[in-house]
Amino acid sequence: MDTTFYRNRLRKIRQRNEVSLAIRRGSGTVAAQLMRIEYAGSRAFKLQSDAARAANQAVFILGEYNMDIQREDRITYNGRLIKVVFVQLNIIGGTIAEGIIEE
Repeated sequence: MDTTFYRNRLRKIRQRNEVSLAIRRGSGTVAAQLMRIEYAGSRAFKLQSDAARAANQAVFILGEYNMDIQREDRITYNGRLIKVVFVQLNIIGGTIAEGIIEE
């Protein structure tokens, strides 16, 4: 399998609306990483986690294949606090995570 092809395709998708954000983990902070955050909207049925499906507002987080992100991490995006509730474990082309808006 040519992972380079998939990684490059996902980078192009991510770069259309990419931001660099720091991730808070416990009492510390992980260095800023490039990611794309999209509100789930009508696509919420595709969410993997029960927490994200039940949330008032869920988001998809798309990052690099080796993105340092974990469940319970928090990200501030456009003034809103996002809690990570799911991270896809099989990472070939990129990281796909789900979060819920807490504020």
